[in-house]
Amino acid sequence: MHKKISAAIQFIPQFLAPMISGLSSFLLDTYNQKTFTSTDPSRASLQHQQNYISYLKNYLSSVTYTQYMEKNRKYDLMVITGGLSKGESVDNIKKTQFFYNSSDISNFEVFGEDSAFTVLSSRYSFFGIADGVGGYRKYRIDPSLFSSTLMKLCLNKSLTVIKNYARPNCKKIIDDGYNQLLSLQERIYGGSTINISCFDHRSGELSISNLGDSRVMVIQPTRNQIFTTNSQQHHFNCPYQLSNTSDDIVITNFTFKQFDSEQYSLQLHHGDIIIIGTDGFFDNMSPEDIIEITKKYNYGRESFPIYYHTLLDTARKYAFDPLKISPFGLEHLEQKKQPFLGGKRDDITLIVAVVLERKNQ
Repeated sequence: MHKKISAAIQFIPQFLAPMISGLSSFLLDTYNQKTFTSTDPSRASLQHQQNYISYLKNYLSSVTYTQYMEKNRKYDLMVITGGLSKGESVDNIKKTQFFYNSSDISNFEVFGEDSAFTVLSSRYSFFGIADGVGGYRKYRIDPSLFSSTLMKLCLNKSLTVIKNYARPNCKKIIDDGYNQLLSLQERIYGGSTINISCFDHRSGELSISNLGDSRVMVIQPTRNQIFTTNSQQHHFNCPYQLSNTSDDIVITNFTFKQFDSEQYSLQLHHGDIIIIGTDGFFDNMSPEDIIEITKKYNYGRESFPIYYHTLLDTARKYAFDPLKISPFGLEHLEQKKQPFLGGKRDDITLIVAVVLERKNQ
Protein backbone atom coordinates (compact mmCIF):
# COMPACT_ATOMS: atom_id res chain seq x y z
CA MET A 1 0.00 0.00 0.00
CA HIS A 2 1.31 3.42 -0.92
CA LYS A 3 1.35 6.12 1.69
CA LYS A 4 2.08 9.80 1.57
CA ILE A 5 5.59 10.72 2.59
CA SER A 6 5.70 11.36 6.33
CA ALA A 7 7.72 14.36 7.35
CA ALA A 8 8.03 17.42 9.48
CA ILE A 9 6.51 20.37 7.66
CA GLN A 10 8.53 23.54 7.95
CA PHE A 11 8.10 27.09 6.71
CA ILE A 12 10.22 27.95 3.68
CA PRO A 13 10.52 31.50 2.31
CA GLN A 14 9.52 32.08 -1.29
CA PHE A 15 12.97 31.85 -2.81
CA LEU A 16 12.44 30.20 -6.18
CA ALA A 17 12.68 32.49 -9.19
CA PRO A 18 10.68 31.62 -12.31
CA MET A 19 12.26 28.69 -14.11
CA ILE A 20 13.12 28.36 -17.73
CA SER A 21 10.57 26.34 -19.62
CA GLY A 22 9.66 25.83 -23.26
CA LEU A 23 11.38 22.48 -23.41
CA SER A 24 11.96 20.29 -26.41
CA SER A 25 10.27 16.93 -26.95
CA PHE A 26 12.03 13.61 -26.68
CA LEU A 27 13.00 10.87 -29.04
CA LEU A 28 13.95 7.53 -27.56
CA ASP A 29 17.58 6.46 -27.99
CA THR A 30 18.81 3.06 -29.05
CA TYR A 31 20.55 1.06 -26.35
CA ASN A 32 23.11 -1.69 -26.97
CA GLN A 33 22.13 -5.20 -26.01
CA LYS A 34 24.73 -7.12 -24.05
CA THR A 35 24.80 -10.26 -21.94
CA PHE A 36 25.11 -9.75 -18.19
CA THR A 37 27.87 -11.79 -16.57
CA SER A 38 29.24 -11.99 -13.09
CA THR A 39 32.06 -13.38 -11.03
CA ASP A 40 32.09 -15.02 -7.60
CA PRO A 41 33.71 -12.58 -5.13
CA SER A 42 34.27 -15.34 -2.58
CA ARG A 43 36.77 -16.92 -5.01
CA ALA A 44 38.06 -13.83 -6.76
CA SER A 45 40.77 -11.43 -5.71
CA LEU A 46 39.87 -7.89 -4.70
CA GLN A 47 41.69 -6.67 -7.82
CA HIS A 48 39.53 -8.92 -9.98
CA GLN A 49 36.42 -7.57 -8.25
CA GLN A 50 37.58 -4.01 -8.90
CA ASN A 51 38.13 -4.84 -12.56
CA TYR A 52 34.59 -6.20 -12.67
CA ILE A 53 33.27 -2.95 -11.18
CA SER A 54 35.07 -1.04 -13.93
CA TYR A 55 33.41 -3.31 -16.47
CA LEU A 56 29.99 -2.64 -14.96
CA LYS A 57 30.52 1.10 -15.13
CA ASN A 58 31.17 0.87 -18.87
CA TYR A 59 28.48 -1.69 -19.55
CA LEU A 60 25.55 -0.25 -21.50
CA SER A 61 21.98 -1.25 -20.75
CA SER A 62 20.48 -4.25 -22.54
CA VAL A 63 17.29 -2.77 -23.93
CA THR A 64 16.58 -1.64 -27.48
CA TYR A 65 14.09 1.20 -27.91
CA THR A 66 11.79 2.08 -30.76
CA GLN A 67 11.09 5.72 -31.51
CA TYR A 68 8.23 7.10 -29.47
CA MET A 69 6.91 10.58 -28.77
CA GLU A 70 5.13 11.42 -25.52
CA LYS A 71 2.32 13.75 -26.60
CA ASN A 72 0.81 14.46 -23.17
CA ARG A 73 3.98 15.23 -21.26
CA LYS A 74 3.34 18.01 -18.74
CA TYR A 75 6.55 18.16 -16.70
CA ASP A 76 10.27 18.06 -17.41
CA LEU A 77 13.17 17.56 -15.02
CA MET A 78 16.47 19.36 -14.69
CA VAL A 79 18.77 16.71 -13.17
CA ILE A 80 22.31 16.34 -11.90
CA THR A 81 23.61 13.07 -10.44
CA GLY A 82 27.01 12.46 -8.89
CA GLY A 83 29.07 11.73 -5.80
CA LEU A 84 32.47 10.68 -4.53
CA SER A 85 33.97 7.97 -2.36
CA LYS A 86 35.18 8.76 1.15
CA GLY A 87 38.78 8.25 0.06
CA GLU A 88 38.65 10.78 -2.77
CA SER A 89 39.44 14.48 -2.70
CA VAL A 90 36.58 16.91 -3.18
CA ASP A 91 38.37 17.93 -6.38
CA ASN A 92 37.43 14.52 -7.79
CA ILE A 93 33.67 14.98 -7.49
CA LYS A 94 32.03 13.23 -10.44
CA LYS A 95 28.74 14.56 -11.71
CA THR A 96 26.59 14.22 -14.81
CA GLN A 97 24.21 16.98 -15.89
CA PHE A 98 20.91 16.47 -17.69
CA PHE A 99 19.34 19.79 -18.65
CA TYR A 100 15.66 19.69 -19.55
CA ASN A 101 15.72 16.01 -20.56
CA SER A 102 17.05 17.06 -23.96
CA SER A 103 17.40 13.40 -24.93
CA ASP A 104 16.58 10.03 -23.41
CA ILE A 105 19.53 8.86 -21.35
CA SER A 106 20.64 6.14 -18.97
CA ASN A 107 23.58 6.72 -16.64
CA PHE A 108 25.35 4.43 -14.15
CA GLU A 109 28.03 5.33 -11.61
CA VAL A 110 29.95 3.77 -8.70
CA PHE A 111 31.18 5.92 -5.79
CA GLY A 112 33.16 3.68 -3.44
CA GLU A 113 30.62 1.27 -1.94
CA ASP A 114 27.71 3.36 -3.31
CA SER A 115 26.16 2.90 -6.74
CA ALA A 116 23.57 4.93 -8.61
CA PHE A 117 21.67 5.06 -11.89
CA THR A 118 19.50 7.56 -13.72
CA VAL A 119 17.11 6.73 -16.56
CA LEU A 120 15.40 9.64 -18.30
CA SER A 121 12.64 9.02 -20.83
CA SER A 122 9.74 10.94 -22.30
CA ARG A 123 7.09 9.39 -20.00
CA TYR A 124 8.88 8.07 -16.90
CA SER A 125 12.24 8.82 -15.33
CA PHE A 126 13.85 6.47 -12.80
CA PHE A 127 16.49 7.06 -10.14
CA GLY A 128 18.26 4.40 -8.09
CA ILE A 129 20.84 4.46 -5.30
CA ALA A 130 22.37 1.59 -3.33
CA ASP A 131 24.89 1.55 -0.48
CA GLY A 132 26.96 -1.62 -0.06
CA VAL A 133 27.42 -3.00 3.47
CA GLY A 134 31.03 -2.41 4.50
CA GLY A 135 31.14 -5.29 6.98
CA TYR A 136 31.71 -7.79 4.17
CA ARG A 137 35.26 -6.52 3.66
CA LYS A 138 36.51 -8.70 6.52
CA TYR A 139 35.53 -11.70 4.36
CA ARG A 140 37.57 -10.28 1.43
CA ILE A 141 34.38 -9.29 -0.38
CA ASP A 142 34.24 -5.91 -2.07
CA PRO A 143 30.93 -4.36 -0.83
CA SER A 144 30.61 -2.34 -4.04
CA LEU A 145 30.22 -5.53 -6.08
CA PHE A 146 26.80 -6.36 -4.62
CA SER A 147 25.44 -2.79 -4.69
CA SER A 148 26.69 -2.04 -8.21
CA THR A 149 25.35 -5.31 -9.62
CA LEU A 150 21.99 -4.70 -7.95
CA MET A 151 21.84 -1.18 -9.42
CA LYS A 152 22.76 -2.37 -12.91
CA LEU A 153 20.02 -5.02 -12.81
CA CYS A 154 17.45 -2.51 -11.52
CA LEU A 155 18.52 -0.06 -14.23
CA ASN A 156 17.75 -2.69 -16.85
CA LYS A 157 14.40 -3.49 -15.21
CA SER A 158 13.54 0.22 -15.40
CA LEU A 159 14.43 0.32 -19.09
CA THR A 160 12.22 -2.70 -19.69
CA VAL A 161 9.28 -0.88 -18.09
CA ILE A 162 9.78 2.00 -20.52
CA LYS A 163 10.24 -0.29 -23.52
CA ASN A 164 7.00 -2.17 -22.75
CA TYR A 165 5.02 1.01 -21.97
CA ALA A 166 4.21 -0.61 -18.62
CA ARG A 167 3.00 1.13 -15.48
CA PRO A 168 6.04 1.53 -13.20
CA ASN A 169 6.21 -0.22 -9.84
CA CYS A 170 9.36 0.71 -7.92
CA LYS A 171 8.98 -2.12 -5.42
CA LYS A 172 8.68 -4.66 -8.26
CA ILE A 173 11.83 -3.28 -9.86
CA ILE A 174 13.68 -3.91 -6.58
CA ASP A 175 12.15 -7.37 -6.23
CA ASP A 176 12.96 -8.39 -9.80
CA GLY A 177 16.50 -7.00 -9.70
CA TYR A 178 17.27 -8.67 -6.37
CA ASN A 179 15.81 -12.02 -7.45
CA GLN A 180 17.85 -11.92 -10.66
CA LEU A 181 21.00 -11.23 -8.64
CA LEU A 182 20.26 -14.25 -6.44
CA SER A 183 19.71 -16.43 -9.51
CA LEU A 184 23.04 -15.62 -11.19
CA GLN A 185 25.02 -18.77 -11.86
CA GLU A 186 28.10 -17.34 -10.17
CA ARG A 187 27.00 -16.10 -6.74
CA ILE A 188 27.59 -12.51 -5.72
CA TYR A 189 27.86 -12.16 -1.95
CA GLY A 190 27.25 -9.02 0.04
CA GLY A 191 24.47 -6.71 1.10
CA SER A 192 23.08 -3.29 0.27
CA THR A 193 20.44 -0.72 1.08
CA ILE A 194 18.39 0.40 -1.92
CA ASN A 195 16.11 3.20 -3.05
CA ILE A 196 14.25 3.31 -6.38
CA SER A 197 12.21 6.38 -7.35
CA CYS A 198 10.12 7.09 -10.44
CA PHE A 199 8.76 10.40 -11.77
CA ASP A 200 5.73 10.44 -14.09
CA HIS A 201 6.21 13.28 -16.59
CA ARG A 202 2.52 13.27 -17.46
CA SER A 203 0.93 13.38 -13.99
CA GLY A 204 3.78 14.79 -11.87
CA GLU A 205 3.60 11.86 -9.43
CA LEU A 206 6.78 10.76 -7.66
CA SER A 207 6.76 7.11 -6.55
CA ILE A 208 9.39 5.82 -4.12
CA SER A 209 10.39 2.43 -2.72
CA ASN A 210 13.01 2.56 0.03
CA LEU A 211 14.83 -0.08 2.05
CA GLY A 212 17.43 1.12 4.53
CA ASP A 213 18.90 4.49 5.47
CA SER A 214 19.17 6.28 2.14
CA ARG A 215 16.58 9.02 1.84
CA VAL A 216 14.50 11.14 -0.50
CA MET A 217 13.73 14.75 0.42
CA VAL A 218 11.25 16.86 -1.55
CA ILE A 219 11.24 20.63 -1.11
CA GLN A 220 8.00 22.30 -2.24
CA PRO A 221 8.65 26.06 -2.06
CA THR A 222 5.25 27.20 -3.36
CA ARG A 223 3.57 25.14 -0.62
CA ASN A 224 6.13 25.93 2.10
CA GLN A 225 6.61 22.23 2.78
CA ILE A 226 9.36 19.65 3.10
CA PHE A 227 8.76 15.92 2.84
CA THR A 228 11.28 13.22 3.65
CA THR A 229 11.23 9.45 3.66
CA ASN A 230 11.96 7.49 6.82
CA SER A 231 15.30 5.90 7.61
CA GLN A 232 14.78 2.16 8.16
CA GLN A 233 17.10 0.79 10.84
CA HIS A 234 16.73 -2.21 13.11
CA HIS A 235 18.91 -0.37 15.59
CA PHE A 236 21.34 2.51 15.40
CA ASN A 237 23.64 2.32 12.36
CA CYS A 238 22.19 -1.06 11.32
CA PRO A 239 19.97 -0.33 8.31
CA TYR A 240 17.57 -2.69 6.61
CA GLN A 241 19.32 -4.30 3.64
CA LEU A 242 19.08 -6.88 0.90
CA SER A 243 21.79 -9.51 1.13
CA ASN A 244 23.20 -12.77 -0.17
CA THR A 245 25.43 -14.71 2.22
CA SER A 246 26.84 -18.17 2.82
CA ASP A 247 26.95 -20.13 6.09
CA ASP A 248 30.42 -18.83 6.98
CA ILE A 249 29.49 -15.17 6.51
CA VAL A 250 27.70 -13.54 9.45
CA ILE A 251 27.23 -9.78 9.28
CA THR A 252 24.00 -9.39 11.24
CA ASN A 253 21.53 -11.60 13.04
CA PHE A 254 18.66 -10.00 11.16
CA THR A 255 17.31 -10.93 7.73
CA PHE A 256 15.51 -8.34 5.63
CA LYS A 257 13.33 -9.09 2.61
CA GLN A 258 12.05 -7.04 -0.30
CA PHE A 259 8.64 -6.68 1.33
CA ASP A 260 10.20 -4.67 4.18
CA SER A 261 10.66 -1.70 1.84
CA GLU A 262 8.42 1.32 2.40
CA GLN A 263 6.34 2.75 -0.45
CA TYR A 264 5.59 6.43 -0.94
CA SER A 265 3.67 8.53 -3.45
CA LEU A 266 3.75 12.32 -3.73
CA GLN A 267 2.23 14.79 -6.20
CA LEU A 268 4.85 17.25 -7.44
CA HIS A 269 4.48 20.64 -9.09
CA HIS A 270 6.52 23.27 -10.92
CA GLY A 271 9.54 24.33 -8.89
CA ASP A 272 9.61 21.33 -6.55
CA ILE A 273 13.08 19.98 -5.76
CA ILE A 274 13.87 16.27 -5.41
CA ILE A 275 16.98 15.38 -3.38
CA ILE A 276 17.98 11.70 -3.30
CA GLY A 277 21.03 10.67 -1.27
CA THR A 278 22.75 7.85 0.55
CA ASP A 279 23.42 8.09 4.28
CA GLY A 280 26.80 9.65 3.52
CA PHE A 281 24.89 12.78 2.52
CA PHE A 282 22.03 12.87 5.02
CA ASP A 283 24.18 11.79 8.00
CA ASN A 284 26.14 15.02 7.55
CA MET A 285 23.49 17.44 6.23
CA SER A 286 20.51 18.43 8.36
CA PRO A 287 17.29 19.75 6.76
CA GLU A 288 18.31 23.20 8.02
CA ASP A 289 21.69 22.91 6.27
CA ILE A 290 19.99 21.95 3.01
CA ILE A 291 17.39 24.72 3.18
CA GLU A 292 20.02 27.35 3.98
CA ILE A 293 21.89 26.44 0.78
CA THR A 294 18.68 26.15 -1.21
CA LYS A 295 17.62 29.72 -0.39
CA LYS A 296 20.63 31.16 -2.22
CA TYR A 297 19.90 29.83 -5.72
CA ASN A 298 17.20 30.40 -8.31
CA TYR A 299 17.53 27.11 -10.23
CA GLY A 300 18.04 28.53 -13.66
CA ARG A 301 20.25 26.62 -16.06
CA GLU A 302 23.41 28.43 -14.97
CA SER A 303 22.90 28.45 -11.20
CA PHE A 304 21.58 24.90 -10.81
CA PRO A 305 25.04 23.23 -11.14
CA ILE A 306 26.38 25.67 -8.53
CA TYR A 307 23.55 24.71 -6.19
CA TYR A 308 24.23 21.00 -6.71
CA HIS A 309 27.98 21.31 -6.23
CA THR A 310 27.48 23.39 -3.07
CA LEU A 311 25.27 20.68 -1.56
CA LEU A 312 27.76 17.93 -2.34
CA ASP A 313 30.84 19.95 -1.40
CA THR A 314 29.28 21.02 1.92
CA ALA A 315 28.34 17.44 2.82
CA ARG A 316 31.90 16.35 2.09
CA LYS A 317 33.35 19.22 4.16
CA TYR A 318 31.09 18.43 7.11
CA ALA A 319 32.00 14.73 6.93
CA PHE A 320 35.66 15.61 7.59
CA ASP A 321 35.01 18.41 10.10
CA PRO A 322 36.16 17.16 13.56
CA LEU A 323 34.02 19.76 15.33
CA LYS A 324 30.81 19.40 13.31
CA ILE A 325 27.64 18.53 15.23
CA SER A 326 26.13 16.27 12.59
CA PRO A 327 22.74 14.54 12.32
CA PHE A 328 24.66 11.27 12.77
CA GLY A 329 26.30 12.60 15.94
CA LEU A 330 22.99 13.75 17.40
CA GLU A 331 21.40 10.36 16.72
CA HIS A 332 24.46 8.62 18.20
CA LEU A 333 24.01 10.65 21.39
CA GLU A 334 20.30 9.87 21.55
CA GLN A 335 20.61 6.14 20.86
CA LYS A 336 23.97 5.31 22.45
CA LYS A 337 23.92 7.93 25.22
CA GLN A 338 27.47 8.80 24.24
CA PRO A 339 28.72 11.94 22.46
CA PHE A 340 29.98 11.73 18.88
CA LEU A 341 31.70 14.90 17.73
CA GLY A 342 32.48 15.46 14.08
CA GLY A 343 30.99 14.38 10.79
CA LYS A 344 30.61 10.84 9.51
CA ARG A 345 33.17 9.93 6.85
CA ASP A 346 31.42 7.89 4.20
CA ASP A 347 30.85 7.58 0.47
CA ILE A 348 28.38 10.18 -0.77
CA THR A 349 25.90 9.78 -3.62
CA LEU A 350 23.56 12.64 -4.50
CA ILE A 351 20.87 13.07 -7.16
CA VAL A 352 19.07 16.42 -7.41
CA ALA A 353 16.19 17.20 -9.78
CA VAL A 354 13.99 20.26 -10.28
CA VAL A 355 10.46 19.86 -11.68
CA LEU A 356 9.62 22.20 -14.57
CA GLU A 357 6.12 22.57 -16.01
CA ARG A 358 6.01 22.89 -19.78
CA LYS A 359 4.64 26.17 -21.09
CA ASN A 360 2.60 24.57 -23.84
CA GLN A 361 0.52 22.47 -21.41
